[in-house]
Amino acid sequence: MGGSPVAGCNPVWLAQSRLRRRRFDDCIELCTQVLEERPLDQAAWYLKARALTLKNWVDDTEIEEQVGAHVRTRWGACNALALALHACMDGACSLARTGALAATLALRAEMNTS
Repeated sequence: MGGSPVAGCNPVWLAQSRLRRRRFDDCIELCTQVLEERPLDQAAWYLKARALTLKNWVDDTEIEEQVGAHVRTRWGACNALALALHACMDGACSLARTGALAATLALRAEMNTS
């Protein structure tokens, strides 16, 4: 812990202060000490659970951004393939074949890296 608890200070209040200052390990240690003496102390249980949760927090937005970029890339390759095939049906086959081949290769490469 970052130092001994302040003499005469309520350890639950001190744990709450450590939680607010994002000193999660200190908060957890103080709550553990309180719970050894008083196992049914609801405030200590709440603070300890909150500190453990915040300490091990995973930012879901980063994961969503990575997955979103992956899906957008795959959809882009599928759209390029569809446009090339549509152009082939309209009569611009030689140009469309080149586009379709490139889009197919891009889509296969994308699927192989997943």
